[in-house]
Amino acid sequence: MNTSLKKYIEDGNNIYDIIGKSKNKIPDDKKKIYSIIAKYVKNPTKIFFINMSVVYSALKNIDGLKNKKVKPFFTSCIFCLSGKRCGNHTKNRFISVEFKYETTTIKLDICYPDISKCRTRVTFGFHIDFDFTYDGRRLKITGGKKFVQTPRKSRCKTSTRLKKIANKQPEPVFDTANFPDLSINPNNKNTSEDSTWTTVGNDAKLLAQINETREATKQSMINDQLPEVDKKIIEEERQKLIVLVEDLKKEQSTKQDRIKLLETTLQERRSKRRAFDNPEYFDDDFSGNYFIR
Repeated sequence: MNTSLKKYIEDGNNIYDIIGKSKNKIPDDKKKIYSIIAKYVKNPTKIFFINMSVVYSALKNIDGLKNKKVKPFFTSCIFCLSGKRCGNHTKNRFISVEFKYETTTIKLDICYPDISKCRTRVTFGFHIDFDFTYDGRRLKITGGKKFVQTPRKSRCKTSTRLKKIANKQPEPVFDTANFPDLSINPNNKNTSEDSTWTTVGNDAKLLAQINETREATKQSMINDQLPEVDKKIIEEERQKLIVLVEDLKKEQSTKQDRIKLLETTLQERRSKRRAFDNPEYFDDDFSGNYFIR
């Protein structure tokens, strides 16, 4: 394997899985390489080209550290490694340090938090991406560079875009193609006032024609402007709704059948109940005597 930390993460290896900060089950074939990479991610000062004397010299230029007794703690910035925006870097809380080895110069950014809120130590995060090779047993770091995040793709919610397209009303075209019953010729300037519409006096028919044309034009616009992915999503959602409606109908039918069964059972039991106000249910031929003690 010949790759870099950034590419390795982008290939589907979660940084939190690598450093052991997740609850996911790690595959057996990745446990070893994860543990090796985690060693350098958690403590990048172990990487061969990191010169700590250069780092400590650069820390002296941070105003907040002057006359403040705190211990520095060095690690990698997990925010940038996980694809998130580093808040410290965004607020200009970082220093840039150059490391040299052989004929190569590597410039890295090291971020830090609000030092005024730090009591005993200050955590410094390296924005670092290193190249490495791995043969299944040993991992060798071959170089390094500043970790640069991939620009985020702009997200456009399909529902919002569909709503905008659907709400866009097309301009009506008054011709015989859209209105077959329209007998007036718009290009004839000499058209007299006697020209008539067959829909005059039938507002419902005219409204139906307008709505039908508007819906057809709207659907055409949606079909022309939506990409294939959005069409596929819409169709999938439509099929889900169909299945859901069918399930609800079945459930409703089942409940109705149960209600009918309960009503029938109740009616049968009522019909079998003895009516004590009916003298036929009492035996008047009993010859014995009743005693109450």
